[in-house]
Amino acid sequence: MARPQLRAGLLLQGMGVMPANPMRWLLAAFAAVAVGSVSAAAAASLELSTAGLGASSVEVVSCDPGGVTPTYTVQLGNVTEVVVSGVAPACQTGQMSLVLIDTSKTVIATGGPVEVLGSTVTVPIPATPAASDVEGVHIVVEGL
Repeated sequence: MARPQLRAGLLLQGMGVMPANPMRWLLAAFAAVAVGSVSAAAAASLELSTAGLGASSVEVVSCDPGGVTPTYTVQLGNVTEVVVSGVAPACQTGQMSLVLIDTSKTVIATGGPVEVLGSTVTVPIPATPAASDVEGVHIVVEGL
């Protein structure tokens, strides 16, 4: 009878495969089960949603087709707030938010939402970017 061959930690005998070191094999199996249990427990703590993804399009109608006038308040060289004037009555009751952009159209600061209660709205800018970096502003009124 030929001697069994040892390959990759397994003792090959005839048609069956047996571990070369049964204790080592049991420890490896136990470790695999323990890791699998921890993985299952971690996965069980994830919050899953059955909501699907979708897409659609809707027409966005301006509440102020005449436009507004933004004015920057600058203190010590930084924009601290934007005062938006000329807000139409149709926009009043919404929430105004805005973003300040630089020359590459990158957002450098945000403000709002602030409730629109009249024709002039003051939106604080917590990040206070340098006024020299501000190229423009994008203003949105939501919740109408």
